Parts: sequence; C-alpha cells; structure tokens
Amino acid sequence: MTLTPSTTAGTGTRTDAEDLTYRRLVAKVKALAEAVGANAEQVADLGRDTEGYAKDLARVADMLAAVAVDTATTGECQDTAKVMTGAAEAAVTYVSATDATAAAAHAVGKQAAADHGGIQDAVDTAPVAMADATFYTQD
Repeated sequence: MTLTPSTTAGTGTRTDAEDLTYRRLVAKVKALAEAVGANAEQVADLGRDTEGYAKDLARVADMLAAVAVDTATTGECQDTAKVMTGAAEAAVTYVSATDATAAAAHAVGKQAAADHGGIQDAVDTAPVAMADATFYTQD
C-alpha cells in the first residue's frame, strides 16, 4: 500500500505526511510488516534450496575425485559448493534481520493504536463532527 499524493485547491500536491491519517498509518504499517514477512519466507525457501544444491554439488565433487577427475575440476566444484553454502548462511542471517524488522513494524502499529486508537474511536463515535484541532488545545 502506498500513499498517493492528492491535490488541493491552491496548494498544489500534498505530501504523504500531509495525507497521513491514523487509519492509513495502521494499514501501511500492517502492509509493510506482511510484505517483510512474505519476503523473508521467500528468502528462507531460497536459502534452503541453495543449501541442498551446495550439498549435492559437494557430493558431485567427491564423486569426481573418486574417479580421478583432475583436481582443477574437482576444486571448482568444491569452491562453488562453499560459495553456495555461504549464500545459504547469508539467507539465514537475512531472515533473522527481517524477523526483527517485522516485529518492529508490528510494535509501531501497536504503539499507534495505544497512543491514538482511543482518539480515533472518539472521533468515530462522536455525535458531532470534529472541530479544528486548535479547539482541542489545552491552555
């Protein structure tokens, strides 16, 4: 979900911040957390696949060595398997970081609800329209 600029008479294009509302904030944070989680799952799947390919390639290198294939070819297979193993390990690190990012996004949503949810409920259930914000400023 992206916030799209809108235009208002005489002021031109509004910024995302000017168009941000409590509901949009909650929806955007939720969408971002879900997108991060989905991305992490894809990376985890790719990491598991890559780890399997690395193990397969290492076995191929062992088989090549067992039948006396030249050391350069065998070594290339082994080196490639090591690189693939490193990529799989990097995927695990990435997934851990995205888990932390998703948790932080959820925390932002919870904090927004704690800080502003009651105000939104009051606005939604008020028998009259909300006045200009200056009306609610405390002296």
